[in-house]
Amino acid sequence: MRAWGALSYKEGPASQAVLVMLDSDFSSFVTVRFVGLLYLLGLLALVVGAIPTFMGANGLLEQVGVIAAVPVAGLIWRMALEGVVVVFRIAENTSELVELRKRRVQHR
Repeated sequence: MRAWGALSYKEGPASQAVLVMLDSDFSSFVTVRFVGLLYLLGLLALVVGAIPTFMGANGLLEQVGVIAAVPVAGLIWRMALEGVVVVFRIAENTSELVELRKRRVQHR
């Protein structure tokens, strides 16, 4: 059991999710935890959106274009989410470096 303010809780995924949402200092980031889910939802939306586009295409050339566009759009979606993750990881690493620097200065 851990204590957080007036609350005590058993450690586990559910309690961690609640505590992250109650973190008013924003010391941990929620976005990185949900990127995988966002990626899968985006791919699902991409495929579901491509089906009627493929069916409504006028001719073979347009159908091939839709088939070619789906993986390209999926790759672009992944790269965009990776960019978001990189920004948050830089912020996390910067925080760790600041803490390390503070500890080194205190030991002098």
